[in-house]
Amino acid sequence: MNIPFLDWASHHRIFEKQWLKDAQEIYRSGIFLKGAYGAQFENHFCRYCESEEVSSLSAIGTGNGLDALYLSLRALDLPQGSEVIIPGNTYIATALAVIHAGLTPVLAPPSATDYNLDPAELDSCFSENTVAVLPVHLCGRVCDMDLINSWAKQKKIVVIEDAAHAHGAIYKGKKAGSFGDAAGFSFYPGKNLGALGDAGAVVTPSTTTAQKVRSMQDYGSLQKYEHEDIGINSRMDELQAAFLSHKLAHLDSQLEHRRHLAQVLIDELPDELVLPPPDDNDYQSAWHLFVIRHPQRERLSAYLASKGIQCMIHYPRSIDQHNALKTLKLAPCTVSRRLAGEILSLPIGPHVNQGKLEYIIKQVRAFFGR
Repeated sequence: MNIPFLDWASHHRIFEKQWLKDAQEIYRSGIFLKGAYGAQFENHFCRYCESEEVSSLSAIGTGNGLDALYLSLRALDLPQGSEVIIPGNTYIATALAVIHAGLTPVLAPPSATDYNLDPAELDSCFSENTVAVLPVHLCGRVCDMDLINSWAKQKKIVVIEDAAHAHGAIYKGKKAGSFGDAAGFSFYPGKNLGALGDAGAVVTPSTTTAQKVRSMQDYGSLQKYEHEDIGINSRMDELQAAFLSHKLAHLDSQLEHRRHLAQVLIDELPDELVLPPPDDNDYQSAWHLFVIRHPQRERLSAYLASKGIQCMIHYPRSIDQHNALKTLKLAPCTVSRRLAGEILSLPIGPHVNQGKLEYIIKQVRAFFGR
């Protein structure tokens, strides 16, 4: 049996005809940016992220997830050179957004249990220069936002969510993207809500922040040829917006499938593995990734590959280990480095049916002689 890590082509067939019809309409209209499809997706996505407690969000489509984080930081008018706390084991885009915004990343050790930002470590990372904390909902599990928000409020700093992995993830009845002063989403093709290329979005409860992001993502302009901000060019095109609108309509059913797969894997995989925490009343992960841990990660990965199961590593380096960031002299993050040497992502998603799920479990158990 051959099980790729991702197989979006098969999932996309369910709305292919509808999207191709929209693509033809966009082509004939000649409106490729800032049109009806973009506005429709922004409206649908902010409504999707809302809850009873948070019922007034704005969404602004961007060119990619990195820009969504960068624009969020810029829109909050944080003092140049000040510090932003981020986890040490996120993707480099989180750190790059902080740097591009003229700010300084400070690495916080993650929890060794769920790999997310550990609220207990925040005090040790705080200084008089700290202006923000940027929790990353890694693998689709929302961080402990009650503790993080309470701490941030006490310190009088802002909270920006990196929700690139967490479309539709829930924490205590609220969805990712509704906890902070702003949130950045990525719609990179491999994400649960993935586009046909790069795309992203900022979600915020502040109309002022939303207006600032909308200006800065369009050359610093809200009206053509009038530029009030030093902006960039980062707009979601109409083709991506139309595609994402169709895909958003199927996201919840896809998440239910992922949650079923994750629960079976947690129940059936051998005890020799360190498994992610299961969902409970407080946490309903989006299960963008199903990450296991084992000190013999390379041997296990090679064995599964020999059986036709493609796995991946998210991520093989801690943020402090990237040459691109060595001039920042970031403090080594011991927990992140240990995780980077042990983690392995198993296939999970629409293409994993019951038969493939049972095959994955069988082969992992066989590796341990079970």
